[in-house]
Amino acid sequence: MAILEAAGVSKSFGGLMVLRGVSLTLHEGELRGLIGPNGAGKTTFFNILTGVLSADSGRINFDGQDIGSYPIHQRARRGLIRTFQIPQPFSGMTVLESTMTGTHMYYRAEVWSSVLRTRKEREEEEEARAKAKEILRFVGLADRENALCANLPVGEQRLLELARALAAQPRLLLLDEPTAGLRASEKEALKEVLLEVNKKTTILLVEHDMRVVMSLCSRISVLSYGELIAEGTPEEIQRDPKVIQAYLGEGAIAT
Repeated sequence: MAILEAAGVSKSFGGLMVLRGVSLTLHEGELRGLIGPNGAGKTTFFNILTGVLSADSGRINFDGQDIGSYPIHQRARRGLIRTFQIPQPFSGMTVLESTMTGTHMYYRAEVWSSVLRTRKEREEEEEARAKAKEILRFVGLADRENALCANLPVGEQRLLELARALAAQPRLLLLDEPTAGLRASEKEALKEVLLEVNKKTTILLVEHDMRVVMSLCSRISVLSYGELIAEGTPEEIQRDPKVIQAYLGEGAIAT
């Protein structure tokens, strides 16, 4: 079953065409890679999927619904959640507090309940706290829940970004270069976490580390100059001459 169908998505900025009729179908349960050189349009495509940008043309269906006119928060409520290329921690919050912000869209208490600290508001806060603690254990940050986000090293900030996204209960998780800046051991640990996440959540992964992409993804889509030039298994992508010429280069992938 298709969870995401993007058809003929195009976008230009000041006459520069960034995406040219991109069509991509993602099936529920997939862990799909989206690769391409810098400037290929990957982040622009993510921004259009999540509602940060509007497409000039094309259609986006998510879970069978045309979401082209939906604002960011409505797409997020439906389960379309992303992380960012550069981690965006709430510097003054603790790791636990930051993770809890991912649950805010599911709070049911009214504003006055928060002000008066009603029983309903307290119950929801405890529920959010318990959920956040569970997610931090899952990603390996349980012992850092009281640390300030600003004090985390890059590797832990990446895990926190993922934890906050998981707290938002994604059905489709868009990951924008989640291993950038990580050491080899940290990348291996994150790969294991993502494989566990994928057991319940569909993932679309933008990533420059080809070893990570080839080892994680069952299928890969390739963008070049805003056009989708290839789709296939890791083995097919490694052999595709258009991909090699446009992005990877001879011998660029070592598996």
